[in-house]
Amino acid sequence: MSADRAELRDPSQVEALQSTLLTALKTHCNGRYGRNGGVVVGRLLGMLVELRSVGRLAADLLMWRLQTTSEPTELAVLRRLVSVLDDHTAAAPVYT
Repeated sequence: MSADRAELRDPSQVEALQSTLLTALKTHCNGRYGRNGGVVVGRLLGMLVELRSVGRLAADLLMWRLQTTSEPTELAVLRRLVSVLDDHTAAAPVYT
């Protein structure tokens, strides 16, 4: 876990929050799983990375499909929605 995103205004604040959350996760897993708590924490953090990459892949596939179809179906509606979301997120950064 790191606060290395260029869009962040205060990385140290994000790091402090992440540290607090990581400590809480470790405490919970140690209480629930005993000696195996550290292993569980490692697995959970690994799953977060995997989920992040799956989300990116799904978004890329959806964008490809939206750009390659000319059907006036739900995909056209999704294409318009993605376009609106892209315009909105370009105007306002997500990270604070």
